[in-house]
Amino acid sequence: MSRTIFEIVDDNFYECKEVSKQILWMYDEIISNWGIGHDNDYEQVNYDKYIMCKIAEERLKTPDIQRVVDLVNDGCFTALSCYVSDLMDEERRDNNVNNLIIHLLEDQRINSMEFEKELLTLMHNALMQKPTYQIDKNLYWTELPDGKAFYNKLKEVYIKYVIGYYQSNLEIAKINIDKM
Repeated sequence: MSRTIFEIVDDNFYECKEVSKQILWMYDEIISNWGIGHDNDYEQVNYDKYIMCKIAEERLKTPDIQRVVDLVNDGCFTALSCYVSDLMDEERRDNNVNNLIIHLLEDQRINSMEFEKELLTLMHNALMQKPTYQIDKNLYWTELPDGKAFYNKLKEVYIKYVIGYYQSNLEIAKINIDKM
């Protein structure tokens, strides 16, 4: 089963901009809650539809539009990370999200995305481990090897995507101030 890639064209770029607003809301909440953890407000981000989206029309391949697309892709990986973290916290599993992760890992483009490939692999491995209540009810998922590896990666997701977005904007703002 293959997954349809959301391709950005004139007719749907506005939709992509709307998703970027939802991602910024999620990023603000993640910062307010001291990082990626339980109950971040990621549900409004339709990561399944937009993750690994790409610009399909050559004339739309501008730096400004690419920044929006990068935000959407990074935000979708962040939202997916939040959801998997919640699944692990609640000792639940979701076959649909695991299938999405498998399909993303099978997408040839992921091979050039080292960080994202490792993240997806860690998510998949964490979801494949038995819930801790089936192993030892005194354990927490972050104490098991696959859970711990995914949990440790969440800090990197926070730094790379959330903090990285704001750092990038700060650099652009500094350049713009110099032009004033």
